[in-house]
Amino acid sequence: MTDTNTPADDPTFTDGSGIKRRTIMAGAAWTIPVVTLATATPAMAASNDLTLAFDKSSYSGTVCSTITGASVTATRNGAPASGVAVSVSLGDGYTFEDGSTSTTGTTDGNGRVSLPGIRVPMSGKSSTATATASGASATTAGLSGTSDRIIRNQNKQIGSLPSGTGTVTEIWGTTRNNDGLTRVYVLDSNNNLYASQGNALNNDFGDFGVVGNNVSAFGIGEGDSTSIGMYFAIGRTIRNQNKQIGSLPGSSGTVTRIWGTTRDSDGLTRVYALDSNNNLYAAEGNSQSGNFGDFGLVSNNVSAFGIGEGDSTSISVYYARGRDIRNQNKQIGTLPAGSGTVTEIWGTTRNSDGLTRVYALDSNNNLYTAQGNSQNSNFSDFTLVNDNVSAAGIAEGDTTSISVYYARGRDIRNQNKQIGSLPAGSGTVTEIWGTTRNSDGLTRVYALDSNNNLYAAEGNKENGNFGDFGLVSNNVSSFGIGEGDSTSISVYYAVQPHC
Repeated sequence: MTDTNTPADDPTFTDGSGIKRRTIMAGAAWTIPVVTLATATPAMAASNDLTLAFDKSSYSGTVCSTITGASVTATRNGAPASGVAVSVSLGDGYTFEDGSTSTTGTTDGNGRVSLPGIRVPMSGKSSTATATASGASATTAGLSGTSDRIIRNQNKQIGSLPSGTGTVTEIWGTTRNNDGLTRVYVLDSNNNLYASQGNALNNDFGDFGVVGNNVSAFGIGEGDSTSIGMYFAIGRTIRNQNKQIGSLPGSSGTVTRIWGTTRDSDGLTRVYALDSNNNLYAAEGNSQSGNFGDFGLVSNNVSAFGIGEGDSTSISVYYARGRDIRNQNKQIGTLPAGSGTVTEIWGTTRNSDGLTRVYALDSNNNLYTAQGNSQNSNFSDFTLVNDNVSAAGIAEGDTTSISVYYARGRDIRNQNKQIGSLPAGSGTVTEIWGTTRNSDGLTRVYALDSNNNLYAAEGNKENGNFGDFGLVSNNVSSFGIGEGDSTSISVYYAVQPHC
């Protein structure tokens, strides 16, 4: 057979230099693409030198409002770039007006694309908007919301929390301490505790400043002299106006609720703390010097605890284990068989009939009460007051005593006597607080409904003659009690936008 290959076609052919043809072809296969890429790179860089920029480095708006006028500009080598598809994305609760978290627009002849309005969430937390486009590096702008978290006392503003704080979840106020000042404390949804101090008679208060962060609970107890002070917890540590008085044992959980007594007949103040494992601890000592003993276990499996009259005219703590009600570890009674677990407890001070009443709300929304002598803990059996109770709280009773008010739907009652109803169209009452008699001789009862609207009625508690409940404010996130005029107890509440 005749061989048709020529020396030039043979890959093993060697020319006169001694280099094989296979070697030349292999070298060409690697070197030619390299030359091609090297010459193409400058052309690609020139055609994709695209830059994006927001018109501002950051945007801020009032929570629950809309930021308008934001835009992104695209430039290529410093000149406006038209026809560029630019996408902008949001996070952390910020949305565009249509509820979406991203939008895409095309730049106009000036290289600009206008963005839809940006809705600021109720949290107002700091975030970023991010712009992207093909061939350009991503760019960002800051987003933040300013707060309208206003604190009021009987509809008069006493201050605002700093911008960027969370929703107010709890409020307590002290009575006047021996320095002549009243302090109002508020806890926000970020677990930061703020306080302001001032004169409760003319509502002249200073700015709210942070007292502590990572606060898990706070509540009232005796302060200096005979005033009411504030106790709060950071994890397992208990403080009184930022002075540490003790810590729960190492095996305990995080503190979830605090109540303190006023000085009992033994001259001691007791502070009680419920932890996340439903264990109740207490320490006793001198509230003026801050010298307290160690926190020790009072009881486990505690479902609720609250305040009521103790010995003499002091304020004590009552707590529940399932259906059993106790006062400083002495059982005073049990809810009837078939009742639910106790979820809330309130006690009155001694009324004009000489009796103290303890109220307990169970998990079936039934309210029970027992009456007796708080000094010897001799109480009658707990009996049903009413069913379908949505909330209960304390306010002035007869003469100068403290009584319990409760709600069934929209109806407000005191010891089973109806004093009024929220207007038609209002929500179910979720929380009740009342004042003692102010300098005008009137008692005011406040009720927060399920729509975050706060209502109030004023009248004479001794004869039960109250006016109609009227709207005080909407968008109320929390309310509680503190000093009012003279030595009375008033109501403080927080107002903020509700998205």
